[in-house]
Amino acid sequence: MLNELGVSYAVVGGVACVLYGVRRLTTDIDVILEKLSEETIELLVKYLKREGYKLPLYEALSALRDEGHFTVITEDGFRIDFKYARTSLDYESLERTVQLEIHGVRVILTRLEENIAAKIMVLESLKDLEDAVELMLIHYDTIDRKRLARLLGKDPINAIKELMIGIETEFKDIMSQEFILYLPMVKSKPSQDSQLLQRQLHLGLQHIET
Repeated sequence: MLNELGVSYAVVGGVACVLYGVRRLTTDIDVILEKLSEETIELLVKYLKREGYKLPLYEALSALRDEGHFTVITEDGFRIDFKYARTSLDYESLERTVQLEIHGVRVILTRLEENIAAKIMVLESLKDLEDAVELMLIHYDTIDRKRLARLLGKDPINAIKELMIGIETEFKDIMSQEFILYLPMVKSKPSQDSQLLQRQLHLGLQHIET
C-alpha cells in the first residue's frame, strides 16, 4: 500500500525488533512516515478503506497538522500506528533503511542503530531497554557503535545504565510506601516479571561489556 503510493516510510518498534531477531510477541506495528501532502493522505485513507481498515480522513489530516500520529485497528486485533516524522532521529530513520521481502511484499525497516536508539532515548520502558540490549547482543559483531553513540549523544551502555538506575529508584520508592499511589511517570507497580527483566538487563549489559 505505502509502496504503491511511493511514500517514504520505515517500520520501527517491536515488529522491527522481531525482524532483527528479538524473540518477542507484539500486536503493534509502528510506522514512521514522511510528512505527506493532504492529497496523498486522502489517497492513503482510500487505500486503507479499500483493504477493509476504518480510518476517518479527519483523523489522518489532524495528525498531519499536529505533527502527531493516527492509528488503525485491524479486524484480527493488530494495531498499526502511523507517526509523521518530526525529530532528527525520525528523519534519520527514514533516510537509512533496510529492505526485506516478506511473502512477496517489500517491507522497509529502519536500520539497527536507529531502532536501538529509539528504544533507549524515546520509549525508555523496561521492556524497550530489554529489546535494545538483546539487539546489541544479537548483532554484537556488526553493530555500528560509534553511530549509535552519536544518535544517543552518549555511550549506549551508559545511557541504558542511567535509565535502569532511574527505573530501579522508582521501584524502590513505590515498594517503600504503605500504599501504591498513582505516579504519572510510573506505568505499573513492581512485579516479579519486572524484577526478572532488570536482572536479565544487568546480565545482558555484562555480556556486551566483556
